[in-house]
Amino acid sequence: MVKRKDLPVSVVKQIFHDLGAERVSTIAAERFTDKIIDCAKYHARRISLITRHAGRKTVSEDDIDLEPEMPSNKAKKVQFDRKFPLSPFRDFLKASGGAGTGGLNAGKDVADKFRKYIIMEKTLPQVDKAIKLAAHAKRVTVKPDDIDMIKFT
Repeated sequence: MVKRKDLPVSVVKQIFHDLGAERVSTIAAERFTDKIIDCAKYHARRISLITRHAGRKTVSEDDIDLEPEMPSNKAKKVQFDRKFPLSPFRDFLKASGGAGTGGLNAGKDVADKFRKYIIMEKTLPQVDKAIKLAAHAKRVTVKPDDIDMIKFT
């Protein structure tokens, strides 16, 4: 089971700062981390269905590419996903197999691709939205209310 402590809140705060936020409250960063975890669990479950449909217990990179919500590969200049540890993303995929199934296997390359997908494609646009919400409220600090306004999918 992946918990918030497995994804460092300090990394989330750093990403906000790198993308232009002057300040981010700790509670807002914790809530955003929780949303990242929920998003990763959701997509890991979807990918596990693709893997099981193929009659396998090992997730492949092709399974991640087949995830219906996976956008086409876009080149990103900054690799924010590398700031997060790899093991929680591997654990998301393993845990998505469901109770009593023994879980799924995921190699390092597959876990790395999943991490990149969750952070680069799903999380960074949400960081930008939170910063814009704070600016719209004429604040320099991203607060929990800004995070609560964001819908992750």
